[in-house]
Amino acid sequence: MKIYKGAATLGAVSAMFDFYKCQHRDVHNWTGDGPFINHQTPGTVAKFYNKDGIRWTSRAYESGRATWDPIWSLQPCGAPLIS
Repeated sequence: MKIYKGAATLGAVSAMFDFYKCQHRDVHNWTGDGPFINHQTPGTVAKFYNKDGIRWTSRAYESGRATWDPIWSLQPCGAPLIS
C-alpha cells in the first residue's frame, strides 16, 4: 500500500511510504490530507487508527484521498472486515 504525504497531487509528493509487511505500525504527525493507493490483493483491508480505535479502513483495490487528522497507527493488511 502506498501513502503520499504532504502532496496536493501525486505529482507533488514530499514523502511516500510503501507499506508491504503485514504488521501494525505506529506513525507520527500524520495530519492534513493526501492521496493513497491500496494496491494489495483484492479484498485485503488496511486499517487506520486514532487514539480511540479504527478511524477508517480501505479495501483493496482502492485509491483516493484520506484525511489523516490524526492517524496514530496503521495496519496495511489483514483479514477482510465482516460486513
